[in-house]
Amino acid sequence: DSPPVGAVSDSLILSPMVDRTLYVVRWQETPRNVAQAGIQQVADAGGEIAGVVLSRVNIRKHAQYGYADSGSYSGYYGKYYQN
Repeated sequence: DSPPVGAVSDSLILSPMVDRTLYVVRWQETPRNVAQAGIQQVADAGGEIAGVVLSRVNIRKHAQYGYADSGSYSGYYGKYYQN
């Protein structure tokens, strides 16, 4: 765990020292260009991005996008994520 890439240089210093970096962005808050720039900064510093995670996803709003398979799992997992 480290501070945000844009805030301080700690993450960029640490990135080549770890196996992989999991980049976390806040859903519908972090502008796409800011996330892309942060990912590029980590890569430029010698870090390897394993993936991107969206935090604080609004499950109710996400359900409005109408993914075809969401009905099959939303009943089962819905209460877990709402707690």
